Amino acid sequence: MRIHVMSVGFTPKVFEESLRNAVKTGADRAIVIHSKDRSEREKVRDTIERIKTLISTREEFITDEPFEKAVRECIRILNSTGKDDELYIHIGGGERHIALALLYATFFVKRKMHLIVTIRKADRFKTDLLPPISAPFVLSSSQKKVLEAVKEDRKLKEIVDDLKGDRKDYPRIFRHLNNLESIGFVSFNQDEKKYSQTFWGRLLLEGYK
Repeated sequence: MRIHVMSVGFTPKVFEESLRNAVKTGADRAIVIHSKDRSEREKVRDTIERIKTLISTREEFITDEPFEKAVRECIRILNSTGKDDELYIHIGGGERHIALALLYATFFVKRKMHLIVTIRKADRFKTDLLPPISAPFVLSSSQKKVLEAVKEDRKLKEIVDDLKGDRKDYPRIFRHLNNLESIGFVSFNQDEKKYSQTFWGRLLLEGYK
């Protein structure tokens, strides 16, 4: 099944055009994600009703903030689809924080997905399928083992010991920790000389379970 996942905004035409084109190319269902805030939902009600006339539609409501929670809820929604479903993720419109949360969610879901953006050209809207990017984010086996060993508030020696390493392994593990820190999966407390998994690091590991 081809499923299009999107946030929606106040201008029905852009979403109608996007989904009309999607239906022509074989889309079976739309999942529309928007805020739990009632006032925000009412603003996009007309858009959603128009979408429902085009394609079978499921509505999902997520929390606006914090952003990390919005990402986690988007991951839940993406993972709720069938493993054989083909997912098309619209990241260019609707409620911006939800569209961005959807984009981030694709890095943590172990599924093949297509990213779509709809842009306005003059008085018309054009939908483009973006080139594939490195999603989901994949760790090397060594990086994954190091990240798992970090856990919470651990010194380098504790991490090396957990990995059953010895003195010669310190430089290699230290390099992995630096790389994981640079991309936001590990934090380092300079005063205590301790490493911890960040929210994003824990989220990434959840995808491997």
